[in-house]
Amino acid sequence: MSNPQADTMNNLNWMESGGGPLLLAATPLLAHWSGTAPSERTAGETDYQRACAVGNEIDTIDLGDAQAVVLGDEPNRTVMFLRASDLLLVRWRWANSEEELLAALRDALDQLSFISAGTFLTVPGEHLLFDSAFSGTEVAESSSVILEASDYAIDTATFEPSSSTSALIHRLRPK
Repeated sequence: MSNPQADTMNNLNWMESGGGPLLLAATPLLAHWSGTAPSERTAGETDYQRACAVGNEIDTIDLGDAQAVVLGDEPNRTVMFLRASDLLLVRWRWANSEEELLAALRDALDQLSFISAGTFLTVPGEHLLFDSAFSGTEVAESSSVILEASDYAIDTATFEPSSSTSALIHRLRPK
């Protein structure tokens, strides 16, 4: 597990899935996530199938007494980092290099136009970003972040500074 450092875009841990959605969930809720295994909580549907059914780039699904964030659509390489009290999730669509994408993003973060994409209700504390195919108790690879609040606004921005660089930026901002 890696832990993104506050207000930095250095030493980032890019996450990839095996082809399905990535999931961001509080560690106390991980025991409720069954991945591709049959779930005791949903009749005939796995938790992974629920995540795959999300039709948006980002959405939430119920998990225990709270929610998890699903990064749907394409299985883009994704990294997360804290910027002040916001959590930013950067989904790499295309770029010549990581360095090129991050350099362009550093210069543009304060100018991005975000649109509302919903809300996220969670429990404060450690959260893991991982491949939703895995059971929450058997996560093979993940990235970790501490979220201090329990209620977040989700916003999204498309970042395309040139024809050779594109990313989708999701922001979780405490309400």
